[in-house]
Amino acid sequence: MGVLSAIKRGKAQDHIINFMSVIGLSVPAFWLGLMLILLFSITLGWLPSSGVGSRGADFDLWGWISHLILPVLILTTTVLPNIVRFTRSSMLEVISQNYIRTVRAKGAKESIVLYVHALRNALIPVVTIIGVLIPRLLSGAVITEAIFGWTGIGTLIIEAARGRDYPLVMGVTVMITIVVVVCNLFVDLVYSRIDPRVKNV
Repeated sequence: MGVLSAIKRGKAQDHIINFMSVIGLSVPAFWLGLMLILLFSITLGWLPSSGVGSRGADFDLWGWISHLILPVLILTTTVLPNIVRFTRSSMLEVISQNYIRTVRAKGAKESIVLYVHALRNALIPVVTIIGVLIPRLLSGAVITEAIFGWTGIGTLIIEAARGRDYPLVMGVTVMITIVVVVCNLFVDLVYSRIDPRVKNV
């Protein structure tokens, strides 16, 4: 979406994607979750409103996936708009560089110019923001679990705080810290793959 927005700068696709990104950044997750439940669960009856599966029933793949759709959509809206906007701005900066004009002048296909030469260099700041946003999914999960009746790490840490279970709170905090460290390590490893200059340092 970010690449498409950069390619179609100033056109209808760009305005639609930017509008959706602004909405995703502005709308609170709890309100959006309630509105989606109202639309898809209560009004249309397409998706379940809460839980992780039908109680007392055998495992059903579609039933399990249908319970995942709304929570995943809510968690996605908390991080995707940032990635789209960073990708767009980074792509716009890279596309205007002289080496992109040189590649086009050599007769390379536009898809190769965009996805091999431009996107690879544009991904450097995008990978950084992804590494920062992944731990944020854990904080967003607290609200999502409360809305959709899931029992996960968000519910666990809230119940531990209410019950003054300090060892459990510290254990969850240490686990989140490990996730942040692993994400930063992953970002550094990806840097070495997409930026040849990092290998020479």
